[in-house]
Amino acid sequence: MDLNIIKDIFQKMGNFDWEIALIKFRETKKNGIEFFCRKIVLDPYDKLSGLVKDISELYTSDLLENKYQQVKPYEGSCDAQVIYRLPCSDKLIKDAFEKLVESISHSDVEEDPFKLKAQACVIYADLVEEGVAKPIKMISVKNPTTILKHKFFADKGSFKELPEKVLTLRTSIDLVIYDGYVYFFDMSGEKLFALERTYTIKCRKDAKLIRDSCILSNPDFFYEYAQKGHNPRRFLSFNEGSLESLASKKIRRRLAKKFGLRIKDDLFVTDTSEEVTQLVKVLCNKGALDPFGEDAMEVTGMEKWG
Repeated sequence: MDLNIIKDIFQKMGNFDWEIALIKFRETKKNGIEFFCRKIVLDPYDKLSGLVKDISELYTSDLLENKYQQVKPYEGSCDAQVIYRLPCSDKLIKDAFEKLVESISHSDVEEDPFKLKAQACVIYADLVEEGVAKPIKMISVKNPTTILKHKFFADKGSFKELPEKVLTLRTSIDLVIYDGYVYFFDMSGEKLFALERTYTIKCRKDAKLIRDSCILSNPDFFYEYAQKGHNPRRFLSFNEGSLESLASKKIRRRLAKKFGLRIKDDLFVTDTSEEVTQLVKVLCNKGALDPFGEDAMEVTGMEKWG
């Protein structure tokens, strides 16, 4: 997908009824991710529309082409030049997304904003196209309140230090939720959906499936190391169909030859961390063949050709 899909979203922003809220979130073992939102009001009111205009102009400028190369489906890679797109209905974020939307729609209006210790800020509205309203949420996952040290204001011929906390509203956006998708502009947005916890649980489940598949020389070591380092993130694109095909000894031998995987007695050798990582990459769509030299290559993610 090219970047015009993003530009089109920001070009639609106009004089709608924009609102803004601070977000506090936390993750617990019992309840998963939880949100608390505090709606705020800017004075004068048109200051928020002015901020939205600045954001719109920023993301319809050359910024996108200079910073990003494309929009791709979210599959756990961390390419800073890619905006990742994930359906709101995807099981990875579905529960957290519904909690976030519910919290925003029932934002508190009484809590002291500076005592909230907010970790994010959301600007939201309904964009109306041909009579159809489509909610949009732009979120910055950064602390919006701060104490400005060594900052002074003019007062009767001298300068006095700013004594209070201030609210900082940024034009940089970490994620956008629109028309059924979440767009991650960087990986800080993952925190909002507790994705690290989600893909860690998925990794454990998938690693167990591989461990018990009778294709490994050292299944226990594989299971242990597959859950370390960058591997849990890689399992977001785990291909269970590929694992099923490896029930064939012939396919195992062919795959081992193509990707330089060590094999013994028709089992993948998984005695070292390097051998585990190589196999994880292959099973999680991180391995491909050079179309010219047929050499094995590591890729950030694979999509169907064409």
